Amino acid sequence: MSGIFRLSTRQVVILLLMSLLWGMAFAWTSTAGWFRDQANGADTALQAGEYELRLESGRKYLLHVPASYDGTQPLPLLFFFHGGGGHMEHAAEHYGWCETAEREGFIVAFPNGSSVLPRGRLATWSAGECCGYARDNGVDEVAFVRGMIADIAAKVAIDKKRIFATGMSNGGTLAHRLACEMADIFTAVASVAGTDNTTVCTPARPISVMHIHALDDTHVLFNGGAGEDAFRDPAMVTDFTSVSETIARWVVREG
Repeated sequence: MSGIFRLSTRQVVILLLMSLLWGMAFAWTSTAGWFRDQANGADTALQAGEYELRLESGRKYLLHVPASYDGTQPLPLLFFFHGGGGHMEHAAEHYGWCETAEREGFIVAFPNGSSVLPRGRLATWSAGECCGYARDNGVDEVAFVRGMIADIAAKVAIDKKRIFATGMSNGGTLAHRLACEMADIFTAVASVAGTDNTTVCTPARPISVMHIHALDDTHVLFNGGAGEDAFRDPAMVTDFTSVSETIARWVVREG
């Protein structure tokens, strides 16, 4: 749940300086420990570990293969999509999914959204009516996700009956889009703080959908609309669908 805190000007300045220094350090160390695979989609078998991978299209993702993986048994695969304005390194390091994958024994991928910046920072996802650069350029996220699945399946043994997607905010809106367009692939999706803003949704089959949303979310408002903490430029977002309408849509779709 989010909260509102009142800070003095001095506190704001200190926080900004700390954020700047942290950001510089993060830029220098964000991929430390991640093995870079420059094979661009080559069918190279991977062992347990952490990898930075790139498709032939140029789009990239991080892959965490748990220590329990030995190649003899296929493991479930989870995709985690970062929020709007985020990137894959931050997603991999700050949401606890690598630790959970180690404990539960599954493979987790952290894709990077689309951005005008060379290192892929401040990235967004095209999820119907939102958001930003990815939406405005009609980025084909479905092709990207299908490409990643094929690339991962060529490198590690995955259980194709247990492929899942989850995401935060704009990443959550993408999870809804994938449920609409890739129900033939995903077993279930879960969205956190990102409602269904698709314009067309015809799932190939019934799919399990979980939606988690704070009542006091100030980005994607619970009752619909963009909150005060969403992108400053309203054109970068949308008049977000409410949580109740999101759930109602899925009830109808699932029959």
